[in-house]
Amino acid sequence: MVYGLVFNAFAFLAIAFVADGRLALALTPLLALGAVVTPALQGLMSDAAPEDAQGALQGVLASAMGLALIISPLVLTGTFALFTEGRLGVTLPGAPFLVSMALMGACLAVFLASPRALRA
Repeated sequence: MVYGLVFNAFAFLAIAFVADGRLALALTPLLALGAVVTPALQGLMSDAAPEDAQGALQGVLASAMGLALIISPLVLTGTFALFTEGRLGVTLPGAPFLVSMALMGACLAVFLASPRALRA
């Protein structure tokens, strides 16, 4: 999971400043390496939950994913609009990727601060 978060953070940082679509395409494998985060996290949580709570865990995970699918487009398109309309004096169309990178960093910090994560 840690490797996936780190790969995602670096890929988001790189994509935030890409000016050529070919370079963004070249960064796609790095983003693909970060795709291991969700299954790894689900596996860790499934191992930690008792057998009679697996259904509830999967329900909570599905609900969290649903909320993320609702909230993330609003936050990231708002960030894109803010950094491209010119009112800030800075034009940075890659700002949503920097927000994503910051979220990956926050997730990594929370995961590493967990005593249970250090034992796993």
